[in-house]
Amino acid sequence: MKRNGLCVHCGKIDQLMHDLCNECYEIEQNNIKAVKKVLFKYPNSNAIDLSIKTGISIDGITRLIKKGTLI
Repeated sequence: MKRNGLCVHCGKIDQLMHDLCNECYEIEQNNIKAVKKVLFKYPNSNAIDLSIKTGISIDGITRLIKKGTLI
């Protein structure tokens, strides 16, 4: 569901999907795919391993874990 508001990631005022603007939402989806791909290949990886292998910051990995998107 889209609504207008402030993106929680970049602060841009735009139409939001899951509290993210379109650009941040696309980045988030690509990050999720990258992390899931690494986890499929290396299931015992921790946040530091995922960050190194995907190039996503540890804060980004932690945010995905807290949101429950990697389950």
